[in-house]
Amino acid sequence: MHDVLIDFRYYQGGTAFHGGGEYGNVILEELLRQPEQINCGIFFLSGRNVDLGILKKCKESGWRVHAICDLRKLSALVRDYHYTVIYSALPYSGGWGKINFSGAIRFIGTFHGLRDIELADCEDEENRLQKRQPYSDALLTFKDCKIITVSEHTKHSIYYHYPELQKADIEVLYSPPKRIYTTEISNDEEILDKCGVIPGNYGLIVSAGIWYKNGKRAMLAYDKIFSQQYEFINSGFKVLVVGVKNKTEMLSNIIHKERFILLDYVSTEMLEAFYRNAQLFVYPSLNEGFGYPPLEAMKYGTLCACSVNTSIAEVCRDMVLYFNPLLIDEIAIRIIESFSENIREEKKEKIRQQLPDVIERQTRDLQKLVKIIIGEA
Repeated sequence: MHDVLIDFRYYQGGTAFHGGGEYGNVILEELLRQPEQINCGIFFLSGRNVDLGILKKCKESGWRVHAICDLRKLSALVRDYHYTVIYSALPYSGGWGKINFSGAIRFIGTFHGLRDIELADCEDEENRLQKRQPYSDALLTFKDCKIITVSEHTKHSIYYHYPELQKADIEVLYSPPKRIYTTEISNDEEILDKCGVIPGNYGLIVSAGIWYKNGKRAMLAYDKIFSQQYEFINSGFKVLVVGVKNKTEMLSNIIHKERFILLDYVSTEMLEAFYRNAQLFVYPSLNEGFGYPPLEAMKYGTLCACSVNTSIAEVCRDMVLYFNPLLIDEIAIRIIESFSENIREEKKEKIRQQLPDVIERQTRDLQKLVKIIIGEA
């Protein structure tokens, strides 16, 4: 087995609401569950926020816990404790290019996407190179490197943006199923009532305050529909928009403001209740390396309408309605389609048929990744 050093900086990125951080926690907890004693250490940057509960679990499992003040200290850490592998769940935290590893070290890193590069097409060359640097540090620093990606899209995006890696060891392993933690059994009706919506009588948009999640276009699509006064959409139908910091900005150019309920980030319990009871979950994201949210909604049988770009169509297959995320009218048309009982039943049947296969692959790929990290595969 390998002597593995785990990069815990994925937790220190400044926000608790990102897929890479949740992914890192799942991988770490799976490593902690391994029945055989594995020689592991975990490092993080001192002086930054850290999950003390996870560190306690690591210590209880006999792992070494290293707090370092500077990433350049990593080479000495690897040498002194004889680590042979470094695993990073979010390798573009930056700084790998500053480290001088004197001995042989194998690097295993999960690349969830190249969003900053992929969305920088319209920027000048200087900005593009600046946004490439963290990815370049992680992809090009190590001579012995195993690259994990979570979708075929991301794998081939690496080939496109880094043609020098066309012979690199890159393997696609789906992101694992999310582990949902709630403190109590959810009372959905009470939660929804407090938010002013009725089960099955609202649309849902999440992470709307992040520009590339593109929530404003979905809001504008609903707003256009409300102006048409369709008989099959009752006057009490609302749109829950989650993850909003600036409500004034999000409501600008919206005519039917009373139909939109804007919330900041919410608890896991509330979000799960929203997913369970939505008439439609709209996911207009401009860029995803994998795309968790539609899967989170579909596990409850909730119909989704999603942008047909990057990895989303690969992961969601034909279980969802698709649209061009730049075309507000096309988003609106898919929303109208979601009220068709025939279309709803067709997509729900696709979910019943295909979602178990996706979840099975997620679980299988998680086990495979753990074996790769500890040296059993």
